[in-house]
Amino acid sequence: MPSSLHDSSEVLETRLASILTSHMLTEDPEPVLRDLRVAAGDNTALLARLCGQVAGFFMSAKTAVMCSAIVEHIDGAAEWAEIGRQRRLLAVDHDGEFESSPEANF
Repeated sequence: MPSSLHDSSEVLETRLASILTSHMLTEDPEPVLRDLRVAAGDNTALLARLCGQVAGFFMSAKTAVMCSAIVEHIDGAAEWAEIGRQRRLLAVDHDGEFESSPEANF
C-alpha cells in the first residue's frame, strides 16, 4: 500500500505540472512562478526537479520566455534542465515538434 507521503508527493507533482504546462506559452512568467512556489510550499526539491525537467524538455522559440524564467529564477532547476534536454533527444519525432534544434539549447 502506498504511503500518504508518496501520495501527497504525487498530488503535488500533478498540481505543479498542471500549473506549468498550461502556461508554457506565456509572455509573463512572474505570476506563474509565484503560483508554482506557493503550490510547492516547502518542497523546493520537487519544484526544482519538475520545473527544470519540463523547461529542458520543452525549450523552444515558442516557450523560451517561460522556460528561461524557470531556469533563471527557480533555485536548482538549471541542474535538472539537462535531464529534460536529454529526454527530448530521446523522444520520438512524430510531427517535427521534438526534433533537436539550436533553439532547444539554452
